Amino acid sequence: MTNKSGYDDLLAWNNDISYRHIWITIILVILLIVGVVGNAIVVLVYKFKMTGKIEDRFFIPILAAVDLVSCVLLIALSLTRTVSPVMFFDDGSCKALNYLAHASSLISLFLLVIIAIHRYQKICRPLGYQMKDTGKRVATGISCCAAIVLFSPLVSLYEVNGVTQTFNGQNVTGFVCSTKPSLVNRPQFIKIYQGFTLVVYILTILTIMVLYILVSRAIIHRLASWKRKKAKKLEKKRKKSATTDTKDSEGGASDEINSQISTAFDTLKLRKVKYGVKKEGHFSMYRYSYIFMIITLKAIISYIGPWIIVIYESSRSGASVDSMNLLLLKRMYILSHVTNPVIYGLLDKKFRKEMKGWFTSARKRRYSVSG
Repeated sequence: MTNKSGYDDLLAWNNDISYRHIWITIILVILLIVGVVGNAIVVLVYKFKMTGKIEDRFFIPILAAVDLVSCVLLIALSLTRTVSPVMFFDDGSCKALNYLAHASSLISLFLLVIIAIHRYQKICRPLGYQMKDTGKRVATGISCCAAIVLFSPLVSLYEVNGVTQTFNGQNVTGFVCSTKPSLVNRPQFIKIYQGFTLVVYILTILTIMVLYILVSRAIIHRLASWKRKKAKKLEKKRKKSATTDTKDSEGGASDEINSQISTAFDTLKLRKVKYGVKKEGHFSMYRYSYIFMIITLKAIISYIGPWIIVIYESSRSGASVDSMNLLLLKRMYILSHVTNPVIYGLLDKKFRKEMKGWFTSARKRRYSVSG
């Protein structure tokens, strides 16, 4: 009876915490559905529907697959905090979830470095060494191994620990997945490890930023050069037309009017070259560079909040149950993995076309079967 009463008190305490944070659970479930469905669609469409000219799109299905895995693992880890905040009994799951979730997220960031290097080679060094498909696969494998090794200490950092609090006038002992108490009493090891991983993140982000600054400069330089050449070409054409019209001025008022109309149209074309270059295919030419720049910027921003929380929590000691108010901010980088399909959908016209065609054909097959 005593054991049953103790379990009932623990269950009541767990449910009380869970109900108070049910809004976090709802948000996490929505993010899980959106992230899994969105990234699965990206993998299927880019891998199996968009088969031609895959050089620029090579990393997209790989990144989407990693984002899908990261969504599942990170959100599963977060849900254990909201659904079973003080009833986490499995020590193996505690270690595995923390390790795999953080490693998969870092793999995604390392992939962005490889993508930035590829963009730099393609845009800034088009005549130099270019990463082939084999090199891309090797680089992807190295990034996976590096992330796995870097976060391997997490296996020995986390375990299931007991926490005792008063609930409804009773002392109740719950179980949470947190840092080992022996390490909490020796915080220097945790701080050294966190400092090392923070340096890795900062160096990774700085590398990406430098590469994309160089890529942006190259694109701007090419755009300016293209505009100048096009403008000079139209200017020569306009002057030639004006000279011809002057020689043939005896042709009458009608020729003069035609000359003015021609000059006006040439001037309009010149303005379009100066201010409407994107309509001429500039964005289409560098589409994937822009896509990856936006994805990278979004990823960098999403890591700022979590690291602030990590630094804040590292200054505190002991297993905490009520820190879930900061859980969404601490896991803000989940948004980076969830929202990437939105970027592809907004900026990649061919992806939208293939996705619509895929859904249309699937709907037709369903109607034909049901009919």
